[in-house]
Amino acid sequence: MEIEAFIKAPAKLNLHLRVLNRRKDGYHEINSIMVPVSLYDFIYVRTLSEEGIEIISESDNIPKGEDNLLWTAADRFFKCSGIRGGVSVKIVKNIPVAAGLGGGSSDAARLLVLLNSIFKDVLSFKALYNIAKEIGADVPFFLRCKGSIARGIGDILEEIPHIPSFWYVLVCPPVRVSTKWAYENIKLELTGYENSNNITFQDIDDFSISEILRNDLEEVVSERYPVVREIEDLLMETKPEGVLMSGSGPSVFGIYEDLDNAKEAKDMMISHQVGDVFLVKEI
Repeated sequence: MEIEAFIKAPAKLNLHLRVLNRRKDGYHEINSIMVPVSLYDFIYVRTLSEEGIEIISESDNIPKGEDNLLWTAADRFFKCSGIRGGVSVKIVKNIPVAAGLGGGSSDAARLLVLLNSIFKDVLSFKALYNIAKEIGADVPFFLRCKGSIARGIGDILEEIPHIPSFWYVLVCPPVRVSTKWAYENIKLELTGYENSNNITFQDIDDFSISEILRNDLEEVVSERYPVVREIEDLLMETKPEGVLMSGSGPSVFGIYEDLDNAKEAKDMMISHQVGDVFLVKEI
């Protein structure tokens, strides 16, 4: 019997991203604060009686085969669970691609969650986590989608219990940034990484957003893509709590406590036509 199901895959923002040492395997150790926000891709799944994985998208920019993380997630789920069968996955993309928002990683993780639900939790959370970690460094974050401190390569997660709520005006310019390129070109000697692995939020009653905003990838990305600085300067005119590039960019966000102020900032950024503009909130 075929089963149809649906799940939303949220974007994430990095409120803090420090890049530490480069490991022998090529990955970088990081120290980051990530929050999921209300910008979603939509994933529609239909199980198949025959074996095979089908990826469907109306976008020509989305790969339909093995180089799509959705395909990888489905393939590894079936292999790990021992379930014989197949799946058709339709993806509706709303999260910009290669924008520092984790869209592909979120899609993969949420598909794992959905498949496991369809097949009656055949895999433990630990098994899902191990699959997610194999797919990509930040994929495990999207299994639970909770504001978290991320360490290691982004796979060691400590949930933040009471992160304050803000509105974010997110601006995504029409350029793509390779995460691999950004990390390969960062100047580690300038990040001061030796003493940076110390972010903890056991008690964040006095949480101040301005104290944690940092992105060690921002300098190298903005040097190559000046539009990042242009967007940051424009957002600063709207008097936000802070402004930062997310992840490996080029997406930039402004932070607002008041919804009306955030709406005004969104309208202003739309008028400047520097990219796609979204008003989002933590979920």
